[in-house]
Amino acid sequence: MEIYSTPLAKLALSPRTLNALVRGHITRVGQVLVLSDEELLEIRNISERCIEEVDAKLAEMNLEREQ
Repeated sequence: MEIYSTPLAKLALSPRTLNALVRGHITRVGQVLVLSDEELLEIRNISERCIEEVDAKLAEMNLEREQ
């Protein structure tokens, strides 16, 4: 699906969250959809709050991460 190749920047995430994901080599919506909370928390500077922000932005697009 085309949405999976959408750059994360299109989600309008906070700079902290976006920068942390990019530093963790996560740059596309499809990449973040398949990551668990545990995998996201392994990325430097990603916190529970960042995960909640990502999930909220994905929900706005009617998407949900695999749990």
